[in-house]
Parts: sequence; C-alpha cells; structure tokens
Amino acid sequence: MAHRILIIGSGISGISAGRALHQAGKEVLIIDKGRRIGGRVSTRRADGFIFDHGAQFFTAHHAPLTELCASAIASGKIQSWERPSGKQGFIGAEMMRDLPEFLATLPDGSRLSIQQDTEIAQIIDTGGEIQLIDKGGDIIAEADQLIVTAPAPQTVNLLKEAAPELSQTAASALYHPCWTVMLGLKTDRHNIGFDLPQIEAPEADLSFAALSHLRRPNMETAPALVLQASASWSQTHLEETQEMVITALRALYETHLSEKIPARSLPDIAYASAHRWRYAKLAKAADAGLPRTSLSGRIHLAGDWLTAPRIESAFMSGLAAAENALAL
Repeated sequence: MAHRILIIGSGISGISAGRALHQAGKEVLIIDKGRRIGGRVSTRRADGFIFDHGAQFFTAHHAPLTELCASAIASGKIQSWERPSGKQGFIGAEMMRDLPEFLATLPDGSRLSIQQDTEIAQIIDTGGEIQLIDKGGDIIAEADQLIVTAPAPQTVNLLKEAAPELSQTAASALYHPCWTVMLGLKTDRHNIGFDLPQIEAPEADLSFAALSHLRRPNMETAPALVLQASASWSQTHLEETQEMVITALRALYETHLSEKIPARSLPDIAYASAHRWRYAKLAKAADAGLPRTSLSGRIHLAGDWLTAPRIESAFMSGLAAAENALAL
C-alpha cells in the first residue's frame, strides 16, 4: 500500500512528525521494529509491578510542547512531578508511555497509523519514490517522502545507500549507554517508601533512583524501585550480565541508603530485572553544518540526536522534519 509520507520510528520524534503531517492533511504511516510506541519513553509491567525504566521525566519550554502539555494535563494523561533534585518535570499520569500514547491519539479521537514489529533492512530511493524493504527483500511500503527517526547508529546503516550524505550526518552523533535495574519490593505499598532516598546525581555511578509507586500516589501499584547507572559506569560494564548489573546497582543503592539512614535497609526483593539501553542519552549532537534532508529532497532526519538530549528536543525535531517534508 502506498502512503504519501512514511516515518521510521514510533518514538517521540516520529509521532510528533506524524501528528503534524496528519493535521496538515497528509497520509502518513509510521513503521517501527518494536512492540510498543514511545522508544525510550518506556514503561515495563511485570509480576504486578510497574517500572518507568527509560526516560524518567520531561520538561517543556517551547510553545508547541507547552500547549500540548496543557491539553494532556487537562485530559488527565500527564502530571507534574518534583524530581529528586527538587526541580519540576512532567511524567505520565499512569506510566511514562502515556505521553507518546497521547501524541498518537489525534484531536478527533482517531489514532495515527502505526505498524509495529516491522524491521526495515534497506531503503531505496528510486528517483521517483522511496521504498522500504524487509529482510526477505520484499517491499513493505512506498511513498513520496520518508522521515527517519531511528537512533543515529541505526540511521547510519539504514541510509548508507539511499542517502549517504544523511548517513554521514548520523555518524557525527554519539550516544551514552545506560543500564537500568528494576526491583519489585516484597512489602505492602503502605509500609514502604517515604523514607527511602531518591537520587538524581548524573556524575555518580548510581545516577538516578526513583520509587515508581510514589510518583503516582493515587494509583494502587506495588512498591517498585528503578535504578539507573551513569554513562561512564554503563559504558565500563556494557557487556556484563544482567545478574552482575542487578547485584552491583543494588549494592550501590544499599550503600547510599546506609549513609543516609543508618538503621534502614532495603526490603526483600520479589522481582529483579535489568535493561541495557545502548543509545540512552545523547553524548554529542550531530554536526550542525551537515544536512538534515537528502540531496533528493525526499528523505529527512529527526531525533534528539540532531540537537540535544531531551524529550522536548525529540518532539521539536519531529516538527522540524514535518515542516521540511511539507515544504517539498
């Protein structure tokens, strides 16, 4: 089936671009290899626990996002949250994925056309149209234009033939990895949490700790602790096993806890898992002087890696890519 504009990636930048293009009257299809939308704005449900294990919060300063946030708050989809640093941010009302879900739902109640569990192996620019090819060599979709919002290292490979100039742009960006540990606590939610320290210390080995169930006190969710390692610690231990990472980050948190509250100990663990984000946070944005649109004018880039490591940057990048596509 031919769609006028295709988008690879259903993270914030892809959904932002798709929403803007749909509202401009364009036919859009978003294709993503994952099972759910949102990318790193992610939530995991397991054994009765809910973990925000990707991006922990977002901020809004530009008018397009602040206006959308006002609408999302009024709809009960997002809410403000005081970060461990004392600064304010926004989180999803029930889970972080509420933000991309809100973006994917259009003002008339319809939903953007999103095709999950579909991996693109090759992109071909025929000179008249863009073709997306799967691993079996079959054409998945064709369109007049394409927006690629995959992480920069994946974009390098996707565009090395169809738009080598954009592949070079993507190659100029660098990412930090991040190990995240999810601990389900074996205790009643009403007896746990308010004295357990939360952490926001980007330079420390244990750079972030948050109790997911305390972020949303009106929800009857089981006590859940999310731990995130720093970029340097994650890079050093990138190829370690999940078991080693769980043990190490738990020990770092228990050390922090004993220093803050000497008589306090972490409850027994009912559930433990770890997730490795290879492309977690932008270390270096793509070079500003390199192109964001292909020489043919049919392929465009979007993603936080073009500007800054923030959800808002991904959102604004999606809008910019949509504007570039509409200008053709």
